[in-house]
Amino acid sequence: MIQIAQFSLFLAVACAVYAVIASIVAIKKQSPQWLTSSVHALIALAGAMSFAVFLLVYFLLSRDFRLAYVAGYVDVSLHTLYVISALWGGQEGSLLFWSWTMAVCAVVCLRNVQRITILQRYGIRRIPQELNGIDVFSRELSSTVFVFAMLLGFFLSILLVHANPFVVLLSPPLDGNGLNPLLQNPYMVMHPPLLFIGYAGFGMAFALACSALWVGKISRLWIVLMRRWVLFSWYFLGMGIILGAKWAYLELGWGGYWGWDPVENSSLLPWLMGTALLHTLILQQRKGSLVRWNLFLSIITFQLCVLGTFITRSGILESVHAYAQSETGPYFLLFLLVSLSCMAGLFFYRYRDFRHRSFPTPLVSKENSFFLTNQVFMGLSFAVLYGTTFPILAELLTGQRVVIDATFFNKVSIPLGLLILGLIGGCQALSWKQHSVKVIQRTFLVPLVLSLVVVSVLRVLGVADWLVLLTCGLGTLVVMTMLHQIQQFLRPFALFHLGLAFLIVGIAVSSTYKQKHTAELSPGESFSFDRIRFHYREKHREEGFEVGIASASIDIYRDDTFIATVTPEKRFYGDPDAPQITTEIGLYSSFKEDFYVILDGWNEHELAFFTFIINPMIRWIWIGGFGMCSLGMLLTVFSWVRTRFFL
Repeated sequence: MIQIAQFSLFLAVACAVYAVIASIVAIKKQSPQWLTSSVHALIALAGAMSFAVFLLVYFLLSRDFRLAYVAGYVDVSLHTLYVISALWGGQEGSLLFWSWTMAVCAVVCLRNVQRITILQRYGIRRIPQELNGIDVFSRELSSTVFVFAMLLGFFLSILLVHANPFVVLLSPPLDGNGLNPLLQNPYMVMHPPLLFIGYAGFGMAFALACSALWVGKISRLWIVLMRRWVLFSWYFLGMGIILGAKWAYLELGWGGYWGWDPVENSSLLPWLMGTALLHTLILQQRKGSLVRWNLFLSIITFQLCVLGTFITRSGILESVHAYAQSETGPYFLLFLLVSLSCMAGLFFYRYRDFRHRSFPTPLVSKENSFFLTNQVFMGLSFAVLYGTTFPILAELLTGQRVVIDATFFNKVSIPLGLLILGLIGGCQALSWKQHSVKVIQRTFLVPLVLSLVVVSVLRVLGVADWLVLLTCGLGTLVVMTMLHQIQQFLRPFALFHLGLAFLIVGIAVSSTYKQKHTAELSPGESFSFDRIRFHYREKHREEGFEVGIASASIDIYRDDTFIATVTPEKRFYGDPDAPQITTEIGLYSSFKEDFYVILDGWNEHELAFFTFIINPMIRWIWIGGFGMCSLGMLLTVFSWVRTRFFL
């Protein structure tokens, strides 16, 4: 079975090589037969990759410790859910998973391109049954196959040479090392695969942009296809980031959800750039403008995915989110340099072929608001990129470690975040065709007045921080402008914007009004602040075969009214003399606030050390980032199914 798994990787590489050759021959001979053959080779590649993934999951579930990868990330007592998640828990498995998702997405994308080719060739709106599967030559399809084959061939080569998950141990152990306890969390089960799906989707947009540059033209259907792949990728990458933040909030035991860690930033960068790209793709689809800009952003967004992979796998930084140092990092840097050089040359070669149409637009218009939104997200992306890479470059060039802490990122992100929130609210009041002052006043005046009323009420209730008042006012403006145009409220874009507004308001309030205190308590004692009382009832100790647990029971009261009981823990894994210690928080969450309790330690006299945190409106972040955006994506998928996007 192991030999079959290894053979499946070799077969996938062979299919990639054949697809490259066949697509080149198809382009030179304009042969539909060679083109169809290259497409079939990529389908076979996806099949071989699927089989390899299936076999690795089988080896993990069967605890086949003959494989170094299985022995490194699984043990006999690991829960089945986390055994499956071990597929992407290490260097080799995660690279295999990412390559597989790209192969599957490539097959779906090629099917989309084939449909577009037939629709354009025969000038029809729907493809009749007799035209399905017909051999049709297209330079766009041929160049897309070539890019996919080269991209997948690169990843598969790294898998075979430096990150093969099917390496056999000469002396297999009786038990494996198991999965890092920090990763044994339901949110971490979903966080990495969602990121990889997002990265893979941006790879499709990259291939479509490269194909358009190679051919020298881009059609309307091509723009629609690229926009849908970007939205697909943007959603999954965003969900991966949100679930990662939730995992950090629950597992790392520091009371926060985002620390501007370089690895966190490396996943945020393509999401920010993808958001900028989404808005200008809408302009291109509607107005035919910003063609070159969108091609540039499509390429850069995927390159940022590769840059993040290099940062995560190169070992040039230490992070709880990073993989261990491996030999794969330099190859991703090489890919980044070579692909950027090639794309830059192709971009300037085709520069004159992509002339965008320009139309006179008023200063206050939806078109300009979209472009300004693009620029704001671009600026935020550049700031995050600078703050993330400057310490690395400074250390490489000078040998001195330079630290850029969260203060820099907050100073940049806060004003830009407020500007984004204001643009969301203002853009809802603008239309594509009407730009008169009276129309803008009619749609904008009532939401603006209601927003000012909400700010005034919050000020009377005791909210004094101007930043929170401004954020809540702009968030209210977003909601009211959508409600004022109720016909747009249940459209996907409205739910995406509403989710982002909830998220930004939640971040602003929780960051500003977070309360944190430490206390030393003996059983039976209490600690109080701001009408909240934490009562330390008792301490527990459990000794298991694999893990030891020390916990404390904490009763929470508001005035004298009981709210909840939480149980923060310390867990001890492995060797009792040198255990791996993890923190499990005690958490009570409501729509208004979170009560977050950390057991920091204790002494021999049963005196325990606690950190008590009150985080207001944290749940708004999860509702906006996950709930609203997921509902918007669900409505989007329904529209795609109606237009047979996936077929």
